[in-house]
Amino acid sequence: MKEKDFAKLIEKYERGDCTPGEKILLESWFNHLSADGKWDGSEERLTRLEEISAVNIKKKISSKSKNDSLFNALKIAASVFLIITASFLIYRYAGKIRDITDPEVYTETIVPKGKRIQLTLSDGSTVLLNSASRIRYPENFNRDRRRVILLEGEALFDVVHDMKKPFIVDAGGIRTQVLGTSFNVRSYKLFKTVEVTVRRGRVAVKELQSSPGVSAAGLFLVPDQQVIYNRADCKLSKGNVNSAAITSWAEGKLYFEDESLGNVASILENTYNIHIMFKDETIKAKRIKASFDNTDSLDEILFAIARANKLTYTVNEKEICFRNRK
Repeated sequence: MKEKDFAKLIEKYERGDCTPGEKILLESWFNHLSADGKWDGSEERLTRLEEISAVNIKKKISSKSKNDSLFNALKIAASVFLIITASFLIYRYAGKIRDITDPEVYTETIVPKGKRIQLTLSDGSTVLLNSASRIRYPENFNRDRRRVILLEGEALFDVVHDMKKPFIVDAGGIRTQVLGTSFNVRSYKLFKTVEVTVRRGRVAVKELQSSPGVSAAGLFLVPDQQVIYNRADCKLSKGNVNSAAITSWAEGKLYFEDESLGNVASILENTYNIHIMFKDETIKAKRIKASFDNTDSLDEILFAIARANKLTYTVNEKEICFRNRK
């Protein structure tokens, strides 16, 4: 419709002179304009049309504009919500996601009786395992900590320093944590205690499940200090020791500092792959303080132990039996 003809039709509409057909045509166009929500003409003409028609065109156009703005705002809010939700889920389940994409693969080393084995871990740290020991450790330290588990026995650790990844040893109900140091852990299941001895550096020792009243930080040790964990009452005690003597087993020596004969027997069994029996179980409670060089034979060690504790013993191939001297 030409602009000139449209103007005349509007004037006729205002005067009420439109034919029924013209009125229907013009109102149909008004309805279409309102439903479409678009207007390319001047603001004055739009105002004029609204004044003479029953259809509120401007309100429809304004509502559509507001709806478009609201829709865009909702789209932005939804995007932000998805980003926040995704970030939370990644943070919350980062460990599980990493376990799938980069799993921590553990391996286990078992040392037979009469042997010692040295391991070099993926970070360069070394572990010397005493006889009859068993350790579990990751093939690669791909987490924010370096954790190994001494399942049984005794191990001398020499840990490479790493400020970002603490080194952790779990053994016999206690946890030893260091950044870089050298320390010894003894955790034979037959023994009533677990011992941690520091040769170099500083370590922290605590229970894996702290008892009431026990500090979560545990006990801190420096060189020539030792923590003893009593399995029976779950108590930690700290004292001063000769760490060089305690770790002399790494050189093939034997050192006993007020050790029970029962523990000594277990150590000798592991070291020499023998079996020691006691005719009287009370003999196990006897205490021994002695040291033996790696040049001393088993016969010399047995003879020294028997003489110091007023015992006799018999040897049947690899079986030794101690008795009280009559």
